[in-house]
Amino acid sequence: MPIPALNIKYREDKGGKSAHLARKQKKVPGVIYAKGMETRSILVDEREMEALLYRHGDSTRLALNLEGEKHLGIIKDIQRSNKKKYMLHVDFQVLNEKEKFKFSLPIHVHNKEEMEKGEQIVQFQMDEVEIQTLPRYFPEDIFVDLTILKEKDNVTVSDLNIFDDENIEVLDDPETVIATLVYAAREEEEEETDEEEAAEPELIGEKKEEEE
Repeated sequence: MPIPALNIKYREDKGGKSAHLARKQKKVPGVIYAKGMETRSILVDEREMEALLYRHGDSTRLALNLEGEKHLGIIKDIQRSNKKKYMLHVDFQVLNEKEKFKFSLPIHVHNKEEMEKGEQIVQFQMDEVEIQTLPRYFPEDIFVDLTILKEKDNVTVSDLNIFDDENIEVLDDPETVIATLVYAAREEEEEETDEEEAAEPELIGEKKEEEE
């Protein structure tokens, strides 16, 4: 699969006012940095950035084009407005193709609907995994097939599709639980029982007997 490309430009003016003006012009201020490279202020087109996120998510390698200067990088951080959710700032990290990097990447699940039948629901314990690898081995997708729960009580890190890939080191414990099946009705009954016990009023007659 080809690496998605993104055009970014140098940002000459800095400060809060220039950042506000850039956002009004549908440009997102940000920075690009790497080990041994000076951090540089940049701007990226908001529509182009949102389209990339919609198609590829925020955990993919990018071919960054900084006014003709080409870099392989990743999105390191995105800050959004709490109310309107538009982008306030974005950080890009340039990757050295000969150096191993640590990445925390999301775990996707397959066949969740097939496992959630009747009173059973899938309960998740973790939604991302930490790996270490060279940029060229960066996984396109990290996932686990939940139908494993037909044979096992839990889905663990060792069940991930990348776990046996010799080019990728999974840093989380192999026995860490990712997901398990629970019974929704049973949980609701226990919660209702607890609430009833907590809300049960004390009888006046019983109180008097205790005082006597």
